[in-house]
Amino acid sequence: MDSREALDRVLSDVLRPVLEADGGGVDVVSFDGGSLVLRWTGAFRGDPGAVYVQERFLVPLLRKALGTDLVVTWTIGLPEGTT
Repeated sequence: MDSREALDRVLSDVLRPVLEADGGGVDVVSFDGGSLVLRWTGAFRGDPGAVYVQERFLVPLLRKALGTDLVVTWTIGLPEGTT
Protein backbone atom coordinates (compact mmCIF):
# COMPACT_ATOMS: atom_id res chain seq x y z
CA MET A 1 0.00 0.00 0.00
CA ASP A 2 1.44 3.41 -0.95
CA SER A 3 1.37 6.42 1.37
CA ARG A 4 -1.69 8.02 -0.26
CA GLU A 5 -3.66 4.79 0.13
CA ALA A 6 -2.53 4.56 3.76
CA LEU A 7 -3.67 8.15 4.36
CA ASP A 8 -7.04 7.53 2.73
CA ARG A 9 -7.52 4.39 4.81
CA VAL A 10 -6.70 6.12 8.12
CA LEU A 11 -9.01 9.00 7.25
CA SER A 12 -11.96 6.85 6.15
CA ASP A 13 -11.65 4.05 8.69
CA VAL A 14 -10.66 5.95 11.83
CA LEU A 15 -10.42 9.73 11.77
CA ARG A 16 -13.54 10.79 9.89
CA PRO A 17 -15.92 8.51 11.82
CA VAL A 18 -14.55 9.72 15.17
CA LEU A 19 -14.70 13.39 14.18
CA GLU A 20 -18.11 13.11 12.51
CA ALA A 21 -19.56 11.50 15.64
CA ASP A 22 -18.78 14.79 17.40
CA GLY A 23 -20.01 17.06 14.59
CA GLY A 24 -16.61 17.76 13.04
CA GLY A 25 -14.58 16.60 10.13
CA VAL A 26 -11.31 16.88 8.27
CA ASP A 27 -10.32 17.49 4.65
CA VAL A 28 -6.94 16.96 3.00
CA VAL A 29 -5.58 20.26 1.66
CA SER A 30 -2.30 18.78 0.42
CA PHE A 31 -0.13 15.71 0.85
CA ASP A 32 3.28 15.00 -0.64
CA GLY A 33 4.30 11.92 1.31
CA GLY A 34 6.31 13.79 3.96
CA SER A 35 4.08 16.78 4.62
CA LEU A 36 0.35 16.76 5.21
CA VAL A 37 -1.96 19.77 5.48
CA LEU A 38 -5.43 19.09 6.88
CA ARG A 39 -8.42 21.40 7.28
CA TRP A 40 -10.78 21.19 10.24
CA THR A 41 -14.46 21.29 9.26
CA GLY A 42 -17.74 21.44 11.13
CA ALA A 43 -17.73 21.67 14.91
CA PHE A 44 -13.94 21.44 15.15
CA ARG A 45 -13.32 24.79 13.45
CA GLY A 46 -12.40 27.11 16.29
CA ASP A 47 -12.99 24.49 19.01
CA PRO A 48 -10.37 24.96 21.76
CA GLY A 49 -10.36 21.19 22.34
CA ALA A 50 -9.31 20.55 18.74
CA VAL A 51 -5.64 21.17 19.57
CA TYR A 52 -5.71 18.47 22.26
CA VAL A 53 -7.42 16.00 19.92
CA GLN A 54 -4.97 16.74 17.12
CA GLU A 55 -1.79 16.44 19.23
CA ARG A 56 -2.81 13.48 21.42
CA PHE A 57 -4.82 11.40 18.98
CA LEU A 58 -4.74 12.43 15.33
CA VAL A 59 -1.07 13.26 14.75
CA PRO A 60 0.26 10.11 16.50
CA LEU A 61 -2.19 7.97 14.53
CA LEU A 62 -1.19 9.59 11.23
CA ARG A 63 2.51 9.20 12.03
CA LYS A 64 2.02 5.56 12.93
CA ALA A 65 0.41 4.94 9.54
CA LEU A 66 2.59 7.23 7.41
CA GLY A 67 5.94 7.47 9.18
CA THR A 68 7.33 9.25 12.21
CA ASP A 69 8.91 12.01 10.09
CA LEU A 70 5.51 13.15 8.79
CA VAL A 71 4.93 16.88 9.27
CA VAL A 72 1.25 17.61 9.93
CA THR A 73 -0.14 21.12 9.62
CA TRP A 74 -3.73 22.15 10.34
CA THR A 75 -5.87 24.97 9.01
CA ILE A 76 -9.43 26.08 9.69
CA GLY A 77 -9.78 28.23 6.57
CA LEU A 78 -12.33 27.83 3.84
CA PRO A 79 -11.42 25.85 0.73
CA GLU A 80 -10.07 27.93 -2.16
CA GLY A 81 -12.79 29.38 -4.34
CA THR A 82 -15.40 29.56 -1.58
CA THR A 83 -16.66 32.60 0.29
